[in-house]
Amino acid sequence: MSSKHAAETKQTETETESGPETLASVVAKIGEVLDEIRALLFSIRMQSPWITQREAERYLRCKSGALSEAIRTGELPTYRRTQTSTVLINVHELNAWVARAWIVRPDTEVGVSRA
Repeated sequence: MSSKHAAETKQTETETESGPETLASVVAKIGEVLDEIRALLFSIRMQSPWITQREAERYLRCKSGALSEAIRTGELPTYRRTQTSTVLINVHELNAWVARAWIVRPDTEVGVSRA
């Protein structure tokens, strides 16, 4: 085997050995950048007081469909444009509903230690 071929083989082996780590770090970095982009887009969207049910669930960090009962019972008002089926929620009304309907556990209050 020529020294050039041996050097190329060694370089390929080195790239292969470090490849998954490098790929994993690149994928992780891409994930971080995508999260930043999503947060930025969400903050831009949040400049409007109108959000969809899915956006409201993401905003509240609750499960998909978690607001359905409040919407169905009329506890949380929703709005719909006549020409679309998209349900819109006013962020200010959503925040007011959360203040009325959600219970804050003492161990989850800001500044309370779980020790």
